[in-house]
Amino acid sequence: MAFSVWRLEFEKKEWRVYCLICRHTIGHTPYNAYNHEKTQKHVENLRRLSSSNTAPSPAIPINNLGSAGQGLSKPNLLTRLFHLALTIHYENKRPKDDHSDVQTLRGIIKDLKIRLENTFSLTSDQMKNVRALAFNKIYDPLRTCYMAINADIFDYLKIHAEELHFSNVFGNPVYEQVLEHAIRKMCSSVRNGFRQHLRDSIKNGIGGPKPNDRLVLLQNVALRNFVHQHSDLLWEEETESHNTDKGGPEFSEPPAKRKRASKNHTGKKLKGNDFWSMVDDWYSKKVEELGTKITDSGWKQCIAPFFVFMHETNLLLNFTRLLEEFVRFDEQGFVGLSPGSVTGAVNNKPGAASTASGRQNSASCNAGVPGSSVLALCHNN
Repeated sequence: MAFSVWRLEFEKKEWRVYCLICRHTIGHTPYNAYNHEKTQKHVENLRRLSSSNTAPSPAIPINNLGSAGQGLSKPNLLTRLFHLALTIHYENKRPKDDHSDVQTLRGIIKDLKIRLENTFSLTSDQMKNVRALAFNKIYDPLRTCYMAINADIFDYLKIHAEELHFSNVFGNPVYEQVLEHAIRKMCSSVRNGFRQHLRDSIKNGIGGPKPNDRLVLLQNVALRNFVHQHSDLLWEEETESHNTDKGGPEFSEPPAKRKRASKNHTGKKLKGNDFWSMVDDWYSKKVEELGTKITDSGWKQCIAPFFVFMHETNLLLNFTRLLEEFVRFDEQGFVGLSPGSVTGAVNNKPGAASTASGRQNSASCNAGVPGSSVLALCHNN
C-alpha cells in the first residue's frame, strides 16, 4: 500500500511541498507529491518506517499510521488515541479559575466609590462650561435678578447634562453638592467682574482713562481758531491712497486716483494740500513758536482773537462753560485769561438764560476731537 504524507511550507518567498516520510522537499505543487509517491526511494522509506519499532513522528497523522502495513486492531488504536487525547489535554494551557468572590469584589468597588466622593472635583471642561453660562446669564438684557443666576445655571445644566458632559454629576447627591458650590463661586466671581466693568465705565472712558475735559475744550477752541483763519481749506479733502492689501473685502470701494504732486523747487519737504495736512503744518509751526503747552500765555494770546469773533457773532454761548473753567486754571497751575478781554465779554453778555443755554450746549464742544499726537502736548502740566 503506497501513500504519501506531505505538507506545504512557505520557504524563500515561495510555496514548497515537503514529504514527511522522506523528510525533504519534493517540489512546488501537489502534482509533484503524486509523482513522488511512485518513486522507489519513497516506497523504501515507507516500508522501513512501518517495520521499525521507533515511535512515529508527531507530524505524521495517526490515522495513516494505524492503516499502515497490516494495520492496528481497534482496541490498540483506541488505546493509543486515548493516551494521545490525555497528553493533549494536559499540555493545553487553560486559565486558572479566579477564586475571588464576586460579592467581595462588588463590596470593594462600592467602598472605593464612597471614598472617591470625598475627593470628587469637576474637570476643566466642565468649569469652562459653567463660566460661559455665567457670562451669558449675567449679560441677559431681560434679567432683573442677578442673585438667581446660580439656580438658573444649575437647572440648565441638569436639562442639558448629556450635551455639556455633566451626566456623571447628576444622580449623585454628593456630586451635585460639589457642582452647586462651584457654580456659586463662579457666579460670584463673574458678578464682581461685571461690577468692576460698570465702575470703570463711569470712571474711565472707552479705551482708557477719561481725558481732561478742560484740555479737550481748549483743543477744540484751537481747532476752531484754525478753521476761522483758514476757512478756504474746509473743502479740501484728503486724497486716499491705493489699497495694496490683496486680502481685502471684495465689496470695498475702489481707491481714488492719486493726484500728481507738483515739483517742489525750494528743497523743503513737500506738504499735502488737504485740510488735515495743513492742520499738522500749522500745529508744528505754532509749537515751535509758542511751546508745547497749550495752556501757556502764548497760546492764550493766539486763541484770544477767536473769542472776540465768537462774542461778536453770538457763538460765545457754546463756550460759556469753557470760559468759566478757564478762569480757574490759575488755581491749578495753568495760565488764565486776563479779566479785561474775555471775562469782560462774558460779564457783558446779558441774561442768565444765555449762560444756562451755553452750559447745556457746551457738550457739543466735546465732539470731533482728533485722535492725533497733538493731544500729547496738553498733558505736560
